[in-house]
Amino acid sequence: MEVGSLQQTLSQTVNELTHIKSERDSFKRQLMAATGQEDVQSHDDQMAREYINTIESLKLELYQTQQRLINQKQQKNLSLEINPIDSSPTLVGSPCQSPYLELKPQVIPDNIFQSSTPSEKTDKKRKKHRANSKRSKTTRRKAAIPSVNNSITKPTLNLSLNEAKQALQNELELAQSANIALNEMAVKYEHTANHSPNANKHRRHTLDSDSFKVLAQFDSMNEAKRCIQKLTLVIENKHQMIRQFEKSEKQQTDQIKQLSRTVNDLASKKATSIQNLKKELNDLRTQYEARLKKQQGEQVALRRKHLQLIRSSDRTRHQHESKIEQCNRTIEKLGHEKKKLLKRIKVEADRAKEKASEADREMKK
Repeated sequence: MEVGSLQQTLSQTVNELTHIKSERDSFKRQLMAATGQEDVQSHDDQMAREYINTIESLKLELYQTQQRLINQKQQKNLSLEINPIDSSPTLVGSPCQSPYLELKPQVIPDNIFQSSTPSEKTDKKRKKHRANSKRSKTTRRKAAIPSVNNSITKPTLNLSLNEAKQALQNELELAQSANIALNEMAVKYEHTANHSPNANKHRRHTLDSDSFKVLAQFDSMNEAKRCIQKLTLVIENKHQMIRQFEKSEKQQTDQIKQLSRTVNDLASKKATSIQNLKKELNDLRTQYEARLKKQQGEQVALRRKHLQLIRSSDRTRHQHESKIEQCNRTIEKLGHEKKKLLKRIKVEADRAKEKASEADREMKK
């Protein structure tokens, strides 16, 4: 996101730079029309031509390198299926319309300032996996962990940044030289204005034609100075944006390296933890198996004892039941004998009573 915002601001500053350059050219045209001295501006004309030629050549070279990088990226995406990375260099400079050299500015497409979107990749069929599907863990891990090697900056990006820096340095030097030339011209015009015979009239605000020309020259030079100051500010802002871009790229690479280190550390920790867990699992399994065997042996012994106790209890129960039956039979037998004895005793008592009564009767007789 930060890189995209930097590229957007860079494109905006490039548009502002073209606007400022057009204003500068218009002010130069007004200055030439006011002074009417083309021999003074011969050096500036030569510098402007060289400046325009260098900017156009740099723009063309940057555009060719960007197209070459985009083609290489597309080929690499087709072959290795790598996610696209914003490796397009920052476009520096813009076409400058000068009244001295009529050159048609080259039209550069807008997609140079934009990063390569995922739509540039070839459309491939994504493998759809159902929910709760038995997909391998390796493929899930590969899909979850982003590739580290793809995000590292390439030397081509550094080369394009160096070229952009050099072009900005050339623009800054040209602006400084133009500022120096304007200062010299301002000193010259001020000297001529002060030593001219109409100087007192200028101070009195007379309506002389020469004074109007000098004032127009001063105004045009001041406007040109302001334009050059704006141009230098824009160039410095572009320098600052390039530095911020490099800083963000460095932070991104550092974060990616740190992420790769953390991923490697986590992978090593995971491997060691898996090994330790396997060892603990094997130990627990052996302990569980030994304990299970011991419990199975104890269970067999207890079952044997239980069977023995059941058999002994059955024997004792049968013995007790037989004894109880025997006791019941003896009790019944004794009851019958008791009844018989009671009957016999009763019969004998009756006999004894009869004998006693007979004996009493006999004694009475």
